[in-house]
Amino acid sequence: PMPASTKAKMEMELQNKLFAKYKINEYPEGETPETVTKERQDYLIHTYNKRLAAIEYITSVAYDVIGRKDKDSLLVVDEDGLPLAGAKIAIPGSGRINQSDVFSKDALVIVEAGSVFREAGDQLFNDIIQKAKDEGKKYVVAEDLTSEGALQAMKDRGFRTPTTKDTKKFKGKKIRRPNGRSAVQKNLVYVIK
Repeated sequence: PMPASTKAKMEMELQNKLFAKYKINEYPEGETPETVTKERQDYLIHTYNKRLAAIEYITSVAYDVIGRKDKDSLLVVDEDGLPLAGAKIAIPGSGRINQSDVFSKDALVIVEAGSVFREAGDQLFNDIIQKAKDEGKKYVVAEDLTSEGALQAMKDRGFRTPTTKDTKKFKGKKIRRPNGRSAVQKNLVYVIK
């Protein structure tokens, strides 16, 4: 294992490169704090914070696969090789690196994912679904979604609440959160056609 400081340096380096290339830390051209409405300013700040969180997820994915041959992770990169989206996946029963609470051999599980831009996220999920098809899986499970935004983004991509007879086995388990409270994992399922 590499030192945790390496991961922090990787995150800062990626952040700086994305800031320089895509200007995601600046107001869009023609907009300034003085020229936008309060609602627009709140939206831009929220978007910026989501992108910073996505950079953290992407760095985590990249960090975990350094020097490994059994990479259960996917990255979407731009034309310069900068990662724009990443996901850690688990393949139940494979005994490989990422762990999941889902044990069905019919499923590929998304343990964590993040993307800086929606298009990169769309490409990432298309790649995940294709990987599941290539491995003969029937389901893709998005495990333990923590925000309403993430839930809605997955639903917009065709993921559904596990309520039917076939998908009930993917319903989230009751877990203890770091704050000491109990919660039920929010899992969504994509049925491969």
